[in-house]
Amino acid sequence: DFIMIDLGQDMPEPGTEVFLLKGNDLTAGDWARKAGTIPYEIVTSIKESLVREYKD
Repeated sequence: DFIMIDLGQDMPEPGTEVFLLKGNDLTAGDWARKAGTIPYEIVTSIKESLVREYKD
């Protein structure tokens, strides 16, 4: 499984924790609009093999 994210000029150090759908104000709907798809495809395309962490 692969995922590619364009960070522009902002290159974090290897091992830096990143958030795709949390930690910023982007929603699955925002990602979908940028990708030309629907929110359902964004959240269901994240493979089960990827580590998930849920926090309250």
